[in-house]
Amino acid sequence: MDDEDSRARRNFLVASTLVILAWWLGVPFDQMSTKFLGFAPQGKTFEWRVWFAAATALIYFALRFWFSEASKKAIADYASDKVACSSRALRRWIRFETAMFVRFGENTPMPVMGTAFRTIAHAAVKKIQVAHDNTGHPARIVRIIVSGATFTLPNADSTTYPQPVWKSGVAFVQFVVRTPHGDDPSLDGAQPLGFELAFLGRTIAWFVSTLETTLFSKSGTGLLLPWWLGVAAMAVAVWKVYAAW
Repeated sequence: MDDEDSRARRNFLVASTLVILAWWLGVPFDQMSTKFLGFAPQGKTFEWRVWFAAATALIYFALRFWFSEASKKAIADYASDKVACSSRALRRWIRFETAMFVRFGENTPMPVMGTAFRTIAHAAVKKIQVAHDNTGHPARIVRIIVSGATFTLPNADSTTYPQPVWKSGVAFVQFVVRTPHGDDPSLDGAQPLGFELAFLGRTIAWFVSTLETTLFSKSGTGLLLPWWLGVAAMAVAVWKVYAAW
């Protein structure tokens, strides 16, 4: 394998895969040594020495990949995709919350948007009523448009790979209010509404965003697949060294 920086990821993947295949297929190293090297190993030390050499090679290839430009780019891409995935997941949840609010009313639990959302919703309805001079007539929210939602990002200068701050963020929502005159969008347009999450909410947000980025993004595969295989291969090599010692 060419030991070049641009091929560090490929080399790490190939080495890890070969170690796992050698264990899975039960490759007879003593027979291969006799056939291809003309050396017939004696005693029980040969097998553990082979697996120890394999573990050492894995460490070398892992370090080459870790310090390569390909790894740095993969980490940057993963961080960027995580920001995008966290925003998508947040929008989905807020749309669910607001849909439940429209359907079931004020008693709907809203762990993300909280009580401030209800206050702003009431204000939007009131403004529409005042605009139509029908404060005495019924009016209700029939639809809520969520045009965007993001978690707070740290200062770009404070870290190389900015990650969302799972505690807080902002969502842009617009209310559609139904009165005797018809359906009217809220007069203030899409309003930015801030929110803060409790510990459980932060944990769920981090888990969902990480899972989605890992499973459904190219960067997740590009960065994590070599390490998953590498960890599995290292575990096999260490176990085989211990078993053959």
